[in-house]
Amino acid sequence: MIHRLTRLEMQGYKTFANNTSIEFGDVTCIVGPNGSGKSNIADGVRWVLGEQSFSLLRGRKTADMIFSGSAERAQASMASATIVFDNSDGWLPIDFTEVSLTRRAYRDGQNEYLLNGQKTRLKDVAELLGTVGLAQRTYTVIGQGLVDTALSIKADERRKLFEEAAGIGVYRQKREDSLRKLDQTQRNMERISDILQEIKPRLRTLDRQAGKAQEYKQLKKDLNHLLRIWYGYHWQHAQKSYNTAQEQLDVQKEKLTNLWTEQEKQTEKLTAQREKIVTEREQITSWLNETSQLQSEFQSLTSEIAVSEERSRNIQQQSVIITHELTETHNVIETHALKLNEMQVTKKQLIKDRDKALEQFNNAKIKAEQHKNELNIIKQKTATELIEKTKIQETIFAQQAKYEALNDTNEQLQLEIADAKTEHSNIIKQLAELKKQVKLYNDEYLKAQEKTEFARNERNELSKTLHKNRTTLEMTNDELSEAIDEYERLNNKLLVLSQQFDNQESTSSGHSILKNAKTNGSIKNHLGTLAELITTEQKFETAISAALNTKIQAIVTNDESEIHIAKKLLNKHGGQATVIPLNIIKQSPEYSDIKIDGFIGWANNLVECDKQYNDAKDLFLSNKAICENSKAAKNVAAKLPIGTLAITLEGEIYYSNGAIVIGKHNESHSLILARETRHLPQQIATADSKCQDLQNKKTSAATKLKETRKLYDNCQYTLDELEDHELTIATNRDAAIVEMERSESTHNWTSQLIETLQTRINKTSHEMKECSERIKLLKNKYLQYEQTTQELHQISQSNETNEFAEIVNTSQTNLALADRALKDSETRHEELDNTYQQEQIKAKNLTDRIQISNNQITDIKTRILHLQNKQKIYQDKISNLGNLIKPAEENIHTLEVKMMSLDDPDNQFRTNIGNMEHRHAQSQLELQRKQDRLDTLQKQITDDLGLASIEFADNITGSTPLPFTKIVEHLNYVSELPENIEDTINQLRIRIRRIGGFNPDALQEYEEVKQRHTNLSEQIEDLESASQQLKQIITELDKLMMKEFKNTFEAVAIEFTSMFKRLFNGGNGKLELEEDEDLNSTGVEINVQLPGRRKQGLASLSGGERALTACALVFALLRVSPTPFAVLDEVDAMLDESNVGRFRSILREISTNTQFILITHNRHTVEVADTVFGISMGSDSTSQVISLRPDEV
Repeated sequence: MIHRLTRLEMQGYKTFANNTSIEFGDVTCIVGPNGSGKSNIADGVRWVLGEQSFSLLRGRKTADMIFSGSAERAQASMASATIVFDNSDGWLPIDFTEVSLTRRAYRDGQNEYLLNGQKTRLKDVAELLGTVGLAQRTYTVIGQGLVDTALSIKADERRKLFEEAAGIGVYRQKREDSLRKLDQTQRNMERISDILQEIKPRLRTLDRQAGKAQEYKQLKKDLNHLLRIWYGYHWQHAQKSYNTAQEQLDVQKEKLTNLWTEQEKQTEKLTAQREKIVTEREQITSWLNETSQLQSEFQSLTSEIAVSEERSRNIQQQSVIITHELTETHNVIETHALKLNEMQVTKKQLIKDRDKALEQFNNAKIKAEQHKNELNIIKQKTATELIEKTKIQETIFAQQAKYEALNDTNEQLQLEIADAKTEHSNIIKQLAELKKQVKLYNDEYLKAQEKTEFARNERNELSKTLHKNRTTLEMTNDELSEAIDEYERLNNKLLVLSQQFDNQESTSSGHSILKNAKTNGSIKNHLGTLAELITTEQKFETAISAALNTKIQAIVTNDESEIHIAKKLLNKHGGQATVIPLNIIKQSPEYSDIKIDGFIGWANNLVECDKQYNDAKDLFLSNKAICENSKAAKNVAAKLPIGTLAITLEGEIYYSNGAIVIGKHNESHSLILARETRHLPQQIATADSKCQDLQNKKTSAATKLKETRKLYDNCQYTLDELEDHELTIATNRDAAIVEMERSESTHNWTSQLIETLQTRINKTSHEMKECSERIKLLKNKYLQYEQTTQELHQISQSNETNEFAEIVNTSQTNLALADRALKDSETRHEELDNTYQQEQIKAKNLTDRIQISNNQITDIKTRILHLQNKQKIYQDKISNLGNLIKPAEENIHTLEVKMMSLDDPDNQFRTNIGNMEHRHAQSQLELQRKQDRLDTLQKQITDDLGLASIEFADNITGSTPLPFTKIVEHLNYVSELPENIEDTINQLRIRIRRIGGFNPDALQEYEEVKQRHTNLSEQIEDLESASQQLKQIITELDKLMMKEFKNTFEAVAIEFTSMFKRLFNGGNGKLELEEDEDLNSTGVEINVQLPGRRKQGLASLSGGERALTACALVFALLRVSPTPFAVLDEVDAMLDESNVGRFRSILREISTNTQFILITHNRHTVEVADTVFGISMGSDSTSQVISLRPDEV
């Protein structure tokens, strides 16, 4: 056999501290003294295969798997074990000829798995081993005490051994995974349903708000455009239109009131019409639903009628066959009846002839009485011979009559069997055709199943892709929202910083004036302020700002050439500024570092800038010492020369002359603002780029989702068509199978009929043959008696010449012949009467069968009639509903036409009202412009276009105009308004007012919520589909597990009985199920009867007997479901020499399919091994491995 397990490598695992390698053979024995570490090899194999139970590994935690050290050797930091498999024949589903599986454990409790040196997951290892029966096998490694445990555990726990042997552990895991997924799916469906219930009302609200927001946005844009024109014109013409507007307002108000009254009346009519239409439509919908239900029930009745009619036809066909047979039977009965009548007439005639012959004989006897004494001896002898001859002749006649009757029966049976064979041949042809048809349907069904399964798999893959794409889109949306929020946050931050920077500059008007001069080109040498040109670490910014104080806004220039320009600007506008010409400033002195705790450094050394600005930087910072805290600053200031100072990181200033400046500096944020202002544009650009990328990603994801959804819909449509096609084929196949089964039933019936008829023919032929032979023998005997009678007659004639003697003889002969003929007739009559009675019984049976068939047909016809009546009722109901629906639809049409006729005037009313409201609002605006609305208009102009100077007429009151004449110039004068601009503006304002309050972010929120609602709805559909699939999978897994468990248990039970008898050299052992009905949960009981004993429980067995019983169970499991290898740890410890011999014999047999690693103390067990290793414990408490020859042990 192929060695699946080639070697085991361990390092740092338990007592195997050194790198240890063990090469395995077909049967490998591990020997050594107690405590040497033999069982650690079994633990190592179990551990590397993924065992998670520390109790089975004889430990409590991960650290127990690692060499713990000794007095002479330090503990190991890691435990490693590697199993190497020979995969040259590809028994493992992985493309390597040699597969190594490694497990490592660290003292922090971490474990890692490697497959051929590559890290992998425990789940992947379990799946790989599960394909070859090594995952979760409870009998792959049989440790110390586990043999006895197999007998001690409960019956339901012992079941797990059989489940592993059946290989259903994977199925049970899949079932548990499916149940867990199903439960998770149900919870997800409930959660999503709850979310949908919460979203739906919000979605409806957002839909209305989004419509308002969109409408408001467009109306506002149009209104602003028109207002710029409208304001320019109406500043000039507002006062002229006041009086006219007042008159128009009164007239229009009256008209508008009339129109509103008319509109209310018209609206009431329309509402009534709509309510009627809705009521009618609801009634029609109810009728249509009822009609649909009736149609469905009608179709069900039609199907049932068709089935009943088919059944009736089958019964009628059988009835025709029986009727035909009955007709033939009646013909036979009539023939027999005629023959019986003829024989009755013949019998009567024969009775008369016999009576006449008897009379003649008696007369002759009387006349010849005187001759009686003389011829007595001859006569007696002659009479005796004659009687015997007559008996033989009667027997011949009876046999001939029987032969004729049998011949008639045989001919009739030959006709019947010929008809039956003809029908049988036709049925065979029909059955062959039906089988061919069923095979074609089966082939077509299998192909349809394959196509359906392929489409279903494709649909499922698309569903996964759809879910993945939907998730990607949602994640991208979330990322995009976060990116947009970040982008807006950075922009807002930049705006705030700009405002703060501007506010700072505004406090120093001189610097602001010079900066503006740089902007408009008046000053060209302006290089920037110190705050803009220098940088420092964030923790020094407060201290540096305090050191520079107001000088932080000092302006740096190349030279002093433009100072006179700056001076003029400052004198003109007022203000003061510090200017640093780089070409004339002197280099500042350098100060040495101060050796005092808390001294950080001189300020100019803590600031960075371009080289050209170093002198400007040193000018104000070279004499400032930066210290960590107040105490350090105070100590440093005490040692500084006059003109220098010390500053803390919090901005407190300590002068060398003893003065102290405390509190917050106004300029403390200048450097911070400058730093953040420098960095923010790049951050904004990065955020904007990220938004663009995410937007592109979102567009791509949405396109991909749409394409996938389209593919999914197409695939679902194809799948539906394939499933319909599959169902059609299955229906046709089932119908053909039913017809085939019916034909097979008829075939079986005709076969039995032919067999019965043939048996009867054979029996009749045999009886005819026997009868013919019997007649032949009787005729020979009759001839002998005839010859004897003639001889006696001649003697009698020679001795008697009396004519009376001749008369007596003749009379006697005639009498004998008459008796013989009468008896022969009675025999034939009796036989024919028996045959007649049999045919009568047969006819009665056939008549009963016909009556039963007729009763069945009558019942079916009654049922069909009942169903047809029910169909007629449904048809009448459907027809009545149709009669109700059609007038109702016509009525709805009439109402709709009427409503349309009402709707046109209503539309006209609304148009007129709208126009009138527009004119009314315009007049109101015109009227109120110089009263309470002119101030509002002025404020609107100020808000939208700037301030304007307005003059009021005498009859119009208003506020005093503002003296900002320059601002009025920005309002363009419009001499003529575009056509209908006022109507448009008023209409836009009215529409905006009608919109009322709304959420300006509703559009975005609506799209987001709508998208989420769509995604959740699709998820619900996907989850429902997944739920159905999971339920189907669970059902199929239950059936599969039950089947596999049953087959495995039966096989193991047989093997266990055999193994038990071999190991105990007799006796009987049985495996029995606790509950035969419940195969998915029943336990397994072990019943044993040792040789020469009565049945006893497992608890009463000795240690050796329990070990042998457990070995029988393990060997039975390995025989039925062999593992690639098995490790047995001292399972033979309780066995004596004779038992070890039987144990070794069976082990050698099983080793042809399973590779064994035996850990043992028994030298007789070692005899079965081809490879032996010895384990010893070294002085440093580490296990040592020595390779041995079997003969050395």
